[in-house]
Amino acid sequence: MSFSYTQIDNPSGSTFKFTQTYSDSSEIAVMGYDGKHWDELAITSVDGQSVTLGQPADGLKAIKVSNNAGQINAATSKRGAGNIVGKDDAVHGSVEIHLEDPTDRTGASAMTPESITLDGLASHVRLASKGGYEFTGGFADRLSGQSGANDLGEYVAYSQAMADAGQWLRFGFSTASQATNDVPYWTDPAPESATDIGLFGGSYMPAGVDNMFDFDFYASTYSDAVTTGGLQYTAANGSYDFSQCKAGDLALIRFDFNVIPQFANTTLEVGLIWQTRTADGTPTYTFPLTTQPIFFGEGSVGSTFLNRPIISAYFASNEDVNAVALPAIRANNQIQISPLTTLTTIQR
Repeated sequence: MSFSYTQIDNPSGSTFKFTQTYSDSSEIAVMGYDGKHWDELAITSVDGQSVTLGQPADGLKAIKVSNNAGQINAATSKRGAGNIVGKDDAVHGSVEIHLEDPTDRTGASAMTPESITLDGLASHVRLASKGGYEFTGGFADRLSGQSGANDLGEYVAYSQAMADAGQWLRFGFSTASQATNDVPYWTDPAPESATDIGLFGGSYMPAGVDNMFDFDFYASTYSDAVTTGGLQYTAANGSYDFSQCKAGDLALIRFDFNVIPQFANTTLEVGLIWQTRTADGTPTYTFPLTTQPIFFGEGSVGSTFLNRPIISAYFASNEDVNAVALPAIRANNQIQISPLTTLTTIQR
C-alpha cells in the first residue's frame, strides 16, 4: 500500500473528507496535532471518502487522514499507548525508539518509520562524551631517547640568575624532536603513524579531537621571552592544543622529567605557563598554573630523580579552549633538568 495523507488545518467537527484510496477501512488512520505532538485519534466509522472520529477535533491545530495505518503505527510512539519507556523500566538494548517530526503540519514530508535502538542512542552518547589522551616526547630540548621506551635525555641548566629573578624555564616542542622521539615501540596492535600527532598516532584521542599538540606554534605574545615584571619566563615555541576540546572538559597534563639538584633544600615548582585567548588569538590572561612543589633536602645533591607531576586545568569557557600552554619549572636554587615526555588527558 502506498503512503499518502490529507491534512486539514484547524479542524472543526468530527466528520472529514479525504482523497486517499484504500482497500479496507482498517487501513485508514487519523492523527491529531495539538501544537506539540501527533497522536492517533479514535475512528467511529469510514464511509467512502469520509471518516468520522469518536469525538470532535475542535481545538486541534491539524489532523492528517492517512491510508496506511500500519506505517503510521510503526513510525510514531503514542502517549498513553503503553509504548513509551519510563525511567524505571527494564528494557533490552535492541528496543527501538521510533521518531516523528512533531512540528510537521505542512504535509511537506511524510511520516516514515525512522528509529534508533537504545543501544544505538547510548553509543552516540558515549561517543560524544568520550575522553582520551595522547603522549609525546617531542620536546625541543630532548635530543635523544625514545618516548615511552626509556628515560634518556639531555639536561638543561636552570641557573642561579634565573632562580634569583624568579624566572620560569619553559620547555617547548619541536616537529623535528617529535619525529625523532615518538617512535612506537610495540607491534600489536599495529601502531598508527605518530607523525605530527604523538606516540599513539591519535588512536586514543577524545571524541572530536584530532590533535593535542601544536609542535610548531609561534606567537610573539606567548612564545617570546618575558624578562621583566612579576611573571618572567624563557622563550619557547610550540604549545598544547586544546582547540578541538570544549567548555566543561578537564585537562590532566603529566610532565615527565629527570632532575639533578645542585644544592640541598631546593624547592622545585612545576606548572604550565597558561595563556587564555579569544577565538582570534588575542591574549586575555597569562599566568602559571602550578601543581604541588617538589622539595629536595639533604642527601639529594648530585642524584637523579625521575618526576611525573600532573597539572590539572578546567575549561570554564572558550577562552580556556583557545588557550596555549607549555610546561615550565622554577626553583630557588640552580638545578639540572631533562624534559622527557608529556601525557595529555581530557576527561569528560
